[in-house]
Formats: sequence, structure tokens, C-alpha cells
Amino acid sequence: MTRKTKQYGLWAGLLLCSAVVASANTLVTFQVDMSTASFDPATQTVSAHGPFNAWGAFALTNNPSGPNPSLWTGTADVAANGTVLEYKYVIDPAGTWESIPKGNNRLASLP
Repeated sequence: MTRKTKQYGLWAGLLLCSAVVASANTLVTFQVDMSTASFDPATQTVSAHGPFNAWGAFALTNNPSGPNPSLWTGTADVAANGTVLEYKYVIDPAGTWESIPKGNNRLASLP
């Protein structure tokens, strides 16, 4: 094997590692306390919506016997590293989107 071949192999390995690191996702945990909302957990659900799921419903769940049964959570694997994630919470079946006073959506900076 020549020195030039070894260098190409090294660069190919480095590029492959870079591609693997660049494609890594971020786990994002959404949490919303529904204790102050007009919300009936017996008949309604709450979900997170954003570009990470094409603004579709990402269902959140609660723990009725936990310390805060009004806390609804869910963890999503988001492929948007290094960006600002936009999202909103929605109550269904009425499709009630939350209203954000300063802007249109909630924002989270991803690493």
C-alpha cells in the first residue's frame, strides 16, 4: 500500500466519522403543565406539534399517580441539530392550539 493510498483511506475514514456525527439526532423532551388550562384528561389529549413531525400530533402522556398528574410529557428523536426548534402544544379533540403572546411558536435551541 502506498502512502497516497493510506492518506485517501484516512480521509475517507474521517469523512465517514464526520457524516455519522453530523447525522446524530437530539432527544427532546416536551413537558407542559395542564393544571391551569381548561383541560379534561378524561376526554381530551395534549400533543406537541412542530416541523420535527411535519406539524402533526406528537402525543404526550401523564402519570396520574405521580407527584404532578397535570404534567404531560413525551420525548422525541429530533433530527435538527444546531437549529432552533419551533413547536406548539395542542388540546384535542377540539384542535385548540395554544396562543403565544410574543411570537407565533415556542422556541428551543438544539445543540
